[in-house]
Amino acid sequence: MPASVALAQFGLESAWGTKMPAGSNNPFGMKAAGGQASVPARTREVVHGQSVYITAQFRKFADFAEAFDAHGRMIATLDCYAPAMHAWEATHDVDRFVAALAPVYATDPHYHDLIMSIIHSRNLTQYDLH
Repeated sequence: MPASVALAQFGLESAWGTKMPAGSNNPFGMKAAGGQASVPARTREVVHGQSVYITAQFRKFADFAEAFDAHGRMIATLDCYAPAMHAWEATHDVDRFVAALAPVYATDPHYHDLIMSIIHSRNLTQYDLH
């Protein structure tokens, strides 16, 4: 996946690692699946166009290195993210990647715009390997 997107998600999801579910080392807001170590935390979701707050189980990682590795592996291997990966592999166009990723990764309808704004304002595409 493009490094620029991972970095922008890191910034957006956790304020550059400063705001995460307590004890989670989870800077991407990755929710836990059955059997994964987790911590509960309150989160905002958009449901039917309305912002709601829920308590969800978020993955717990030993450190940021483990979280970054799991995040990249998740995006690269889960079927739901395949259209985003195909867009990146075919075009190396970050905007197309984020356009395909956003509706699956997040419930916020503005997620694409928020990620792209961070990428552009911080010139994060300089870290992308083509």
